[in-house]
Amino acid sequence: MVDGKVHRFPEPFVRLELGGERSDWTPRATLDDALSAVFALEPLCEPLLFDIQLGMARGEERRESNHELRVAHPAVEGYGPAWYDEEIVEVSRISREAVGEIVRRVLDEADRAGELLGWYSIAVRVARARLPEAARPPGRDHLVLSSEIGELEVPIEDGDVARVTSTIDDAGSPMTIRVEGEEYYITLKLRLRWSLWTDPDAPGHELVERAVASLEARGWEREER
Repeated sequence: MVDGKVHRFPEPFVRLELGGERSDWTPRATLDDALSAVFALEPLCEPLLFDIQLGMARGEERRESNHELRVAHPAVEGYGPAWYDEEIVEVSRISREAVGEIVRRVLDEADRAGELLGWYSIAVRVARARLPEAARPPGRDHLVLSSEIGELEVPIEDGDVARVTSTIDDAGSPMTIRVEGEEYYITLKLRLRWSLWTDPDAPGHELVERAVASLEARGWEREER
């Protein structure tokens, strides 16, 4: 019995934008909005591999400060660094506080060097997605997903709620997040790679809509397509 499928590229996605005309609308002022949005999605998907790039500017000079947080998990093992020169930190859990510590340190160093934050990007390359109880197959501790390479078994991880993910060689991450912050707006793209969260009648679809609504309540606007 197949429980869902792995979408072929390009996978479905939800894109949201946050923009404004505030006098303080700068990358540094909006970085907190961006991080808050990513972690507001935790009830839907928990980050296991998190990359953040901070772009510094001083006059005509530019440099990038690249950082990665990763959890020791089989789904993360096949992924190399996003950038060759990034700082890699292994943590038991990727939290808003852990990311905030890195950001504060980098921005303090930039202040001392007379640099400004010119842009930033955030990527959750691997996540564990919440599996609704209605999507759990009776009598099984795993999902079966159809894909271009055949049927794949994905173990269900039990905890406070059931969650699922997979390795890069199998079904991959069920969801990914990417945020780009520039001078006048931020964009967030939530890519949905498994059908359990995209089909309108799938149990996970309601979880996605609820998560998106929580961002809209914060002022984000969903791109209609």
